[in-house]
Amino acid sequence: MHLGFKAATRESIPEILHLMQQFNALYHYPFDPAERRALLSGFLENLELGRLWLIEADGTSAGYVVLAFGFSFEYHGRDAFIDELFIAENFRDRGIGGKTLDFIALQAKELQIKTLHLEVENTNEKARHLYKQKGYTCKGRMLLSRPV
Repeated sequence: MHLGFKAATRESIPEILHLMQQFNALYHYPFDPAERRALLSGFLENLELGRLWLIEADGTSAGYVVLAFGFSFEYHGRDAFIDELFIAENFRDRGIGGKTLDFIALQAKELQIKTLHLEVENTNEKARHLYKQKGYTCKGRMLLSRPV
């Protein structure tokens, strides 16, 4: 299987929206296509916010990954959050997630990111195992969030 990563463009938005809808349905997250389209447009137009790549397996869309940039004194400068990593159901259990994390680590180095962060659902044992294998550790803290 040939695996590739294609930087998202405005032309990719319909394809990305389709994949995002699958991701959100998987975890029963709310999904508003119009809102998500607007967010995608703004994100793709401003490279200071981060990067989004389509994951392609043998020329077919297999998923996507979003890297959102931040800054942290605790983590010594520019950091990034793997905001979403989604592999379509028919492409799972083929090593694509691990190869995607390796790709993100290389990109992070090129982008001078000091630390990568991610979240994982407590119920997603496969992902938790993979993330630990790739060097992600729990800092013993909870991520708390609040809308503004």
